[in-house]
Amino acid sequence: CDSAHDLWTHLCRLADKYAPAGAEVDERMLRRDLQGSVDVDRSPALTEAWGLLDSLGDRLDRRTRRLLAAGGGGLILPRSRACEDLVTALNTGDPLIVTGPPDVGKSALTLSVLDVLAKERGAEATCLNLRDLPATTAELEHLLGSTLAEVFGATSVAQRRMLLIDGGEAVLEGRRRLLQDIAAAAIDAGLQLVVVTRGDALAAVDQTIDEIAPKAEADSGRRHDVPAL
Repeated sequence: CDSAHDLWTHLCRLADKYAPAGAEVDERMLRRDLQGSVDVDRSPALTEAWGLLDSLGDRLDRRTRRLLAAGGGGLILPRSRACEDLVTALNTGDPLIVTGPPDVGKSALTLSVLDVLAKERGAEATCLNLRDLPATTAELEHLLGSTLAEVFGATSVAQRRMLLIDGGEAVLEGRRRLLQDIAAAAIDAGLQLVVVTRGDALAAVDQTIDEIAPKAEADSGRRHDVPAL
């Protein structure tokens, strides 16, 4: 089939790239380098981990209000301009912190944009809330049944691979190291990191990410402000 042929073609090209350097290639590295070329399902060897991550994503989606309640009904605001601006910010491919005033709909907007990117641009996004995770990396890896590096390294290969971490303000509650470990593993695996946080935790989140992915320039854009409704 065409997909098998495409995969074989890209593997041959990567082999030509790896061979001169005598590179030792693992699954994480191969999936990262195949990104944007072919689609490959996530590794079936980590069923326990995917089950947990999927449930965390479902929990975040259920808890995020995408409606403005009005009496017995609700209203979905299209927020087209805000969506376009966020897509533009994400298109750099660099780690991004999404912030803004309280109750401005940061999480809802980001999840909606990721839905659009999945449908229109073949993106694959893993979504979770930092507060839904155990307090330490060791506890999280025990639940996953594998290391963070192995899990994120075995994520589906797609046109874009992303990790959304909501509730970034939990860094102020003792979860800074956990965020740092998750972010480092995701970035190393080639996933674009997106963190949604309240404004009062922006500096702490930015410092945490900067320690593992320093800005190219002091004033380079990593922060995206969601405008008030």
